[in-house]
Amino acid sequence: MPIQTSLTVAGITPSYILRWPTPVNGNLYKNFTLVVISVSAPPQSSRFAKLLLVAPPPIMPLFMVNTNVAKSKVPAALFSEATRDLAEALNKPESYITVHIIPDQMMMCAGNTDPVAYCSLKSIGRISPEKNKEYTKLICGLLNKHLGISPERCFILFTDLPGVNVGLNNDIFE
Repeated sequence: MPIQTSLTVAGITPSYILRWPTPVNGNLYKNFTLVVISVSAPPQSSRFAKLLLVAPPPIMPLFMVNTNVAKSKVPAALFSEATRDLAEALNKPESYITVHIIPDQMMMCAGNTDPVAYCSLKSIGRISPEKNKEYTKLICGLLNKHLGISPERCFILFTDLPGVNVGLNNDIFE
């Protein structure tokens, strides 16, 4: 059920503002705001409205890598390339992506200590079986290129987080 409120947008006081919970494209945004700028009756038409849809703040995905690769062998280019490529794959601006690399971990996989990675990609929405295949290829490629980790030694957990379980800037994503 929409709730009518008041607001001035870019110096214009709209006729109506309606807010309601709306999932859009699989994202878990709680509220979208529909701003009715004006209502008029053009010739040969019933009433029509000029509308403005205002989205809530975007979500912030987190990509984390735990690896036994030494810190001295982690190039800065991995951070910038992972940020750029994940932003594109997740359809998010780069400014929303957090990349956290944790090197020098004591790790063994399949009975040896060859380079290995245990990763996680967490996001509010945009996590699905189809997209996870794409993300896996992207992440395995990045870690092989920059850290020398073979794709068969790169394990990735994907987590679709409910917005109410993510906090930022003194608030949560509702």
